[in-house]
Amino acid sequence: MRVLIADDEREVRAALRILLKHQPETEVVGEATTLLELLEQIEIQQPDKLILDWGVIASTPGIVTSWRARYPQLAVIVISGRTDVRQAALDAGADTFVSKSDPPDRLLAAVQHLRDRPHTTL
Repeated sequence: MRVLIADDEREVRAALRILLKHQPETEVVGEATTLLELLEQIEIQQPDKLILDWGVIASTPGIVTSWRARYPQLAVIVISGRTDVRQAALDAGADTFVSKSDPPDRLLAAVQHLRDRPHTTL
């Protein structure tokens, strides 16, 4: 499984990379800090899963829906420190939402769930 990480915080990206490094059959294929970088990385890397900080797309949430047509294999896990954006993320087309304050096991469970059954909402 090829995973792309998009978050504007370097420490969060590093923690996610370390967390995913130990997961079987999981490869982090890139990172992005801005929407422009994210769009470029999706095109170049063709990931299976995207772990996406809501802040990267907050001003253009409809972009997730447009990705569905162009990249049907892409499953999106939105993360945020703001739990109040959960429904907005799901409404925008995210497969699932994980709070940054949740234990790391919650994110790993979401990744595993989407590995087993892509494009289903938790």
